[in-house]
Amino acid sequence: RLSHNWQRINVAAQECDPNSILNYYRKAIAYRKSHKGLVYGDMEVLHREHEQAFVFLRKWEGKQWLVALNLSDSEVAVALPDQLALSEASLHNYAEAPSLGTTLSLRPFEAVVYE
Repeated sequence: RLSHNWQRINVAAQECDPNSILNYYRKAIAYRKSHKGLVYGDMEVLHREHEQAFVFLRKWEGKQWLVALNLSDSEVAVALPDQLALSEASLHNYAEAPSLGTTLSLRPFEAVVYE
């Protein structure tokens, strides 16, 4: 049985939309494959007790990445460690990535990787 909105939400429609979930996942998978540190690096989970956000650092061969995921439909804010040596958002699922400071505010279901 097909979903009631199959004519609007389908692979063909998502392939034509550069901002679709399908194309975002393709970008995320390609990014992960091209940055071995995201696979093999040491992982430090930040804010284990946070129920809405999953935030972690990966460190490998002198590089580090901050991965922040908002798993909820509400905006969340998380405190970040001092002196993170990160310069840019290299992957994100909104038109513009949030500013990186001592606190990171994430919009609903936002995912961002800083390098």
